[in-house]
Amino acid sequence: MLQAPSAVALSKVTVESTGSDFDALIKAGSSPEGGFKDVSGGFQPVGSSKSFSVDTSGEKFRYYVVWLKLPFEGGQAQIAEVTART
Repeated sequence: MLQAPSAVALSKVTVESTGSDFDALIKAGSSPEGGFKDVSGGFQPVGSSKSFSVDTSGEKFRYYVVWLKLPFEGGQAQIAEVTART
């Protein structure tokens, strides 16, 4: 989970990873307790690096989540760095 200093409408989130390949999506919400919605258009393969286009429809959020899904055969997702842009 990423917490912005104040509510912002992000346009891009980049995930750098090591370990097994995995799929991920970006969710956004106003509370760390939940109510998150998909703002990246569904799960996408990450590999070692993936830049997600984020569409908040102009809505500003304080919390953004990298939501992971490992392959059925297992593995271990390791996120090395996450960067975000408005």
